[in-house]
Order: sequence, then C-alpha cells, then structure tokens
Amino acid sequence: MIDLSDGLGSDARHLAAASRVALEITLDSIPIAPEAHEEARLLGVPVERFAAEGGEDYELLVALPGAFNSSEVFARECGLGLTRIGTVGQGNGVRFQLAGRPIELHGFNHFG
Repeated sequence: MIDLSDGLGSDARHLAAASRVALEITLDSIPIAPEAHEEARLLGVPVERFAAEGGEDYELLVALPGAFNSSEVFARECGLGLTRIGTVGQGNGVRFQLAGRPIELHGFNHFG
C-alpha cells in the first residue's frame, strides 16, 4: 500500500518495485474528482492523464491477494470501498493504458 501524494504515475512504480511485481493499470478505471475535468480541459490533456500525474490527492494504491478479486469482496470483508484499476503479475515495472492504448505517465519528481 502506498499513498498517491506524488501521483499514480510515479507512486505505482514505487509499489511495483518494493513488491517485486509488475502492475498493469487501466486509467479508464481511476476515480476522478469532478473538478479535475475543467482543469484538464484548460491544460488540453485527457482528464485521466491529469488525474494520474497529479498529486496531493488523498488516495491509496493497494495491491491485494487473489482472494480479494473484486472490490465487493474487499468492501464486505474489510468495510472499505475500493476501485479496481488494474492487475498485478510477475515481472517488474508498470504499464499504463488509456482507451486500450499504452500511455507513458510521469508524476511529481522531488529532484527534477
């Protein structure tokens, strides 16, 4: 589990590296605040990209074992609502997709 204060684009990489797994994330599935639509439009970027590269949102990224194969199971067992945005597999790194196509994402870089 990791907070997404530096954006999904970078924090997902931290989770994958620390867990020694590969993540495949579908940006079409991420929750997006209503206000993000206008900001993304003003910047001329897809709202999913804007949301995934932004930070300071209070969201958590959680990788769970196969027993929690649906957000409904997790909500019932743990009392928390989650949105499934991808899968975990063997390997390393993160692959992001938007509208069925690969997309390269970045997040906040403290040293950039």
